[in-house]
Amino acid sequence: MLYLVRGVPGKGKTTYAKSLECLAVEADHWHIRNGEYNYDHTRVAAAHEWCFEQAKAAIDRGMDIAIVNTFAHLKFLLPYVEYARAKGCPVTIVECWYKGKTHHPVPDKVIAVMLQTWEDVPDEWLQEVNLVFPYGKRRKKKRNAGGPSQGGESSEGGRS
Repeated sequence: MLYLVRGVPGKGKTTYAKSLECLAVEADHWHIRNGEYNYDHTRVAAAHEWCFEQAKAAIDRGMDIAIVNTFAHLKFLLPYVEYARAKGCPVTIVECWYKGKTHHPVPDKVIAVMLQTWEDVPDEWLQEVNLVFPYGKRRKKKRNAGGPSQGGESSEGGRS
């Protein structure tokens, strides 16, 4: 089983992944050197590539694995879903929206941008993946009449 655990910082992703009793990997782990977390925004792509390689290796060995990252945009989930599907590995996407207070030092402004550009799992994916909300679903704010933001590319950076 491949678990893709997603949500903005401080919403219970890591805590939930620990309850799965399987290998849990997140991009933040890649940034830990000599026991210290040293986030480097220039190395975000390398951290996410490392996560994907860990997922592929576990799937190829028939192991359960949880990949724990923000995954705000579907393009970050898609390679995992496609690889797992090609290998016959079931996928569960877990959206974490814990309502409590966060201990993560991520500015509210950064989280607000993530939420504004958040992409929900499309209904057509539900034929191939399971979707669970262990802490309940996200409350969505009404969007302006202009529809969803069409901003530029963003990276999956920061603490997850």
